[in-house]
Amino acid sequence: MEDVLGDASLAETPAAGAARALAAAVQAEGAFRPELPYHNRHHVAEAVMAMGLLCALARLGGLLDAPMSTLGVVAMVGHDRGHDGSPPGDGRLERLAAELTRPVLAAAGLGAAESLVVTDVILATDPACVAINAARAAGCVPADPRGHGFDLLCQLANEADVFASLLPSRGWRMGAALAAEWRMGGHARAEAVASFSGRLGFLRLYRRFSPPAESLGLSRLVGQQVAAFAWGAASPEEGAAALDRMPRPAAHRRYMDALDAIQEAP
Repeated sequence: MEDVLGDASLAETPAAGAARALAAAVQAEGAFRPELPYHNRHHVAEAVMAMGLLCALARLGGLLDAPMSTLGVVAMVGHDRGHDGSPPGDGRLERLAAELTRPVLAAAGLGAAESLVVTDVILATDPACVAINAARAAGCVPADPRGHGFDLLCQLANEADVFASLLPSRGWRMGAALAAEWRMGGHARAEAVASFSGRLGFLRLYRRFSPPAESLGLSRLVGQQVAAFAWGAASPEEGAAALDRMPRPAAHRRYMDALDAIQEAP
């Protein structure tokens, strides 16, 4: 925990103990069963590190205190426990992760209020909550009774969960991994999620970023990726559809060339 948040004072707190216990559980679960192509230990590690970075930046900006930041990182350690590789829907995967995480928090001595923050942040990682979490954090809709810090933590969790997927090169690999995962379960949306139109739809979900994510340039990077779909087309949607009709290797080269041109423009 102290390594993730860069604060040695957090090393011996109940939250740090809970994070270590959850990490051990995630490690054991991954070691003794076949891992999924996307929702695996590597994804958890990436999400935890991204959450640590975002929370550390939020603390530097005076937006979060150390205890709330710590609870956010704990939530990301447990946010995908029990994931079966199926597409999201009605929050059931997030509820299962919260249920599996709750007894670990209690055993680590985390207080009831702190444990509720952790499990509620896990519930907030449901992709269906992205827009409302961002709106609450921005003050566009009424805040959670626990205040702005909690609302921001939920938005940061959404961003951390897909941080790697929002990156230009890594994102395509993550999309392919998710498609492989859904294909294993015979899900109808498996091919669509890795398509150009699917990638565009995913990027469109993230229209409002947190101040920490903005400071990292994530909003600009996502905007550039969306704009690259419109290269030589009337709209990003039209461009994505045209790319989907092309042979995949050629389409990917064309898209990445467009993105390079946009990023290199003065």
